[in-house]
Amino acid sequence: MAGDALPAIDSPIDSSGQWVWMSLTQVARTVHTDPRRLTRAMREEGITPHIITGTHWISRPMLRALASRRPKVFAGLSEPELIQLLDSETMAAELAAMEMQRYRRFRPVVCVETGKRYESIREAARSVYLDRTTIGHALKNNGTVAGLHWQYAD
Repeated sequence: MAGDALPAIDSPIDSSGQWVWMSLTQVARTVHTDPRRLTRAMREEGITPHIITGTHWISRPMLRALASRRPKVFAGLSEPELIQLLDSETMAAELAAMEMQRYRRFRPVVCVETGKRYESIREAARSVYLDRTTIGHALKNNGTVAGLHWQYAD
C-alpha cells in the first residue's frame, strides 16, 4: 500500500458543500451500529478505508459498495437518511423497500412464572436482584434461577 497514491483528504466537504469523506465513527453513529461491527463488514467485503493519523475515512462510493453487498448494515434507516448517506436516490429507494429490521443488541426475555417481559437480560437481572450471567445460563440450559424460569420473548 506504500506505493499507492491516496487521495488527499484536506476536508471531508467538497466545494459544493457535499461531504466526500466521512469518518468510520460518524458512519457507525448514522447507521446506529458499533464501529467494530461496521469495520468487520467492510473487511469481509474487501473494502478498505483510508487511515490518516489514526482516523478511518470512508467515501460515498465505498458506502455504496458496502450497501450493495451488505444491505443489512443499513437496515432500519429511512429513505431520506439513506439518500443523505449514500447520495443515490435509486439505491436508497431499493434499500428502504427491503424493510429490514434494525440490528438489535439485546433480546427481550420473559419470566415464565410472572409473565413479565423485560427488554434485556440485564433489565431482568436488575429487577430480580440477580447477576445477568445466571439468567443467561438459565436461558441457555432451560433451567431456573432463584426458582424462576426464563425464556426469550421472540
